Order: sequence, then structure tokens, then C-alpha cells
Amino acid sequence: MSLSVVRPSGGNCATVIVGRFETGWAGASVGPLGTGFGEVDADWLLVDVGYAEVETAGDVLALGPQPASVATIAARHTIEATAVAVRSRCARRGPFLFSTDVSSHGARAKACSQCKDLPMSTRELDLAGVTNPAMRESYERCRQLNADHGKTYYLATLLLPAAKRPYVHALYGFARYADEIVDDLASTLTESQKAEWLDSWADKFFIDLQRGHSDDPVCMAVVDTVLRWNIPIEYFEAFIHSMKMDLTVTHYQTYDDLYEYVYGSAAVIGLQMVPILEPTSPEAFERAKDLGVAFQLANFVRDVGEDLERGRVYLPLDDLAQFNVSRDDLERRILTPDVRAALEFQIARVRQLEEHSRPGIAMLHPSSQPCIEAARILYCGIVDAVEDIDYQVFTERATVSKGRRIAVALPALGRAIVARQRYGAGHAQGLFPTGS
Repeated sequence: MSLSVVRPSGGNCATVIVGRFETGWAGASVGPLGTGFGEVDADWLLVDVGYAEVETAGDVLALGPQPASVATIAARHTIEATAVAVRSRCARRGPFLFSTDVSSHGARAKACSQCKDLPMSTRELDLAGVTNPAMRESYERCRQLNADHGKTYYLATLLLPAAKRPYVHALYGFARYADEIVDDLASTLTESQKAEWLDSWADKFFIDLQRGHSDDPVCMAVVDTVLRWNIPIEYFEAFIHSMKMDLTVTHYQTYDDLYEYVYGSAAVIGLQMVPILEPTSPEAFERAKDLGVAFQLANFVRDVGEDLERGRVYLPLDDLAQFNVSRDDLERRILTPDVRAALEFQIARVRQLEEHSRPGIAMLHPSSQPCIEAARILYCGIVDAVEDIDYQVFTERATVSKGRRIAVALPALGRAIVARQRYGAGHAQGLFPTGS
């Protein structure tokens, strides 16, 4: 499988190595590590290597297998693409060499046969101190839910210290699992059956939280995460309340009405995260709420058409009325000047909340900041993407381009590496390690 290398012309920029192993794209920052990264003895050093980080990181870092694509990355970062043999190390078997078949366009690479069969989160779970096989399976299942349903969120999670990622996967897996039951358009369950299932599942979860253990394949990791980080139970209660609202509420008259829903569906997700991100000020919680709400409102703007298919309108009716827009107007799925103005109003609210949240990022542990900053830029960038498609939310889905994700992820990766080297990873196994 081919491997291409982007090498800096100077010493101030990390090199990016991208390629494809049998199991998927590979990507990592490598040396020489210059200004901001500290001195190292070797000419080349693969940073933060581990199969746990390879596949998804590479999907973002690599524009494609052709040298011209790699050169595009080089041009963006004012560095040059060259072919080199890169000395590396395998997370499981020590040093090995990317060396054979070096040409003007790259090198050939062969991965360790033991590594390619490892679950992606093995190294992360080792560092987090998760040893129980069933518990590891639960964390892995949550990671899969995160990877399958939240590509931007999953990308940002990879910028956290490796030991912190399983906890974030657990929280997102819990939210995604419940949300899929409520919103699955292919489901044959009635709304009342969904509500009954959600009530039963949630009741068991809260009992498990009280006893400190769960046998549920998803909730097992969630309970462990809650115990390790002392996350308040009321955040989960608010989340379940909002999921139930989705089964009965089809519109919201005012923004205050909507906020009751958004608090539980989005704000508490940020609040659950804050203990793991290790805040340095209580104000970080308030700022996290604003960022979570901004993320959710950005989704509402993007998904107007999709939400109509589910019979829901998340844009407050009073807000729409300011621009002479009714629910019936949205149902017609025609982008009129009034509808455009109503969407512009919602986008302005997203940006206001985003701006208010920004100081909170500096109130987190330094190793957590690059992750949240990247998430802020990419997720709130959804509204930029809506503008880019000229507000055609009824016929198109606004997405943040791969090029934009690369442009945000690469510098953030460099900052994350520096932060870990200077400040460490924080409490890798939680504030109250469970030994699970």
C-alpha cells in the first residue's frame, strides 16, 4: 500500500505522513520536531503512534492516495512534499521501517500483522485503566456509535489525550443510542412504543447509576464514566426528558419553549463533558452550555427539511412570525426571501452563542483546549456551509468540507501534541478511578 510524506522545508512545522494500510487510512504527525515541539535526538519520530488513532485520523488527514493530493496539503501549510524513508515505531512491537520501494512520489509501507487486528481503542483503554473485558467491549461499542454517527464530533475527540477519549465516546454513545430509537425513520415502533421502551431503558440506567454498575452493553461504560468523573445524574435526567419531548412535541412557540428541549438535548452534553475536560473555573460550565446550544441550533438550521419529514419544526414559531413565515410556509419547502431572512436570524443567534462560549475554552485543561476549539470551529461552521449553499436547506444538506476539516484538524493536532508535552494529559483514569 502506498505511503506519501509531506516534509517541512523548515523546522517550525510538523510533517504529516499519510497512507493506506490494509485496514484503512493511516496518518500521524511526525518530526523532525522543531519550534514548539521540543528537541529530539532522532531525525524522525512518529508522534502519538498507536493503531487506536490510525484509521479515522487518516481519513481526515489524507486528501487521497495520489501524490498531487498530498502536495495540496503541502501547499496549504507552506511545506514541500518529498519521498523519504521514515523510521517509526509500532505501538505493539517496537521499531519498524517505512522504507522499501522509495520513489519520487512516496514509499511503500507494511503494517505489523499483530497491530492490524487490534480494536482501534485498545491503547486508549489501556491508558484509561479499563481492564475488565466486558467493560472494554462496552467502551468499544460506544466508540463505534460515535464513529458511525458523529464524524465531526469523532474527529474532534481524537484531539484529546488518548486516555480521555473512551469517556467521551461513552457519553456520546449513550446520547446517540437513545436518539436513534426516537428518530429512526425506519423503525416500526409507534410513538407510544418508543416512549415505553425509552422509559424502561432509562429507568434501568438510573437504577444502575445508583448501584454503580450496569450490565447493559452501552450503559456499562457510561456508568463507569459517571463514577470516574463524578458527573451529576441530573444531566442525564434532563437528556431523557428532552428525548421524550421529541415523541410528543412537534413545534415550539417561543425560544424559551425551545430552550427547555435544547437544554436537555445539547446543553447537558457539554455539561457532562466538562469534568472530563478538567475545568480551571466554574464559569466553564456556563460557557459549555452556550456552546452545546450553539451546536444544536446550527443543526436545526441545517436540518429544516429533514425535521419536516419527521413532522417537527425546531425553529420557534414566534421567530418565524417576525419574518411573516409560518409552519405552512416551511412545509411548502420553497426558499422565499422571508424564509431566507428567518434562517439568517437563526444563524446570527448561533454565532452569538458561539462567541459567548469562546472564553470558556481557555478555562479547560490545556490538553483539552485544542479538541473543543476544533469542535467549535467545525460544528458551528455548519451555518457557514448553509450560507455556502445559499440557504437551500429544503433540497441540499450543508456539510463542512473535507478540506475545511483538514485545515482545522492539522493545526489543532500540533497544538494538542504541544499541550500534552508541556502540561500532561490530566487525570487519565478519572478523578475517582474505578479499577474496572
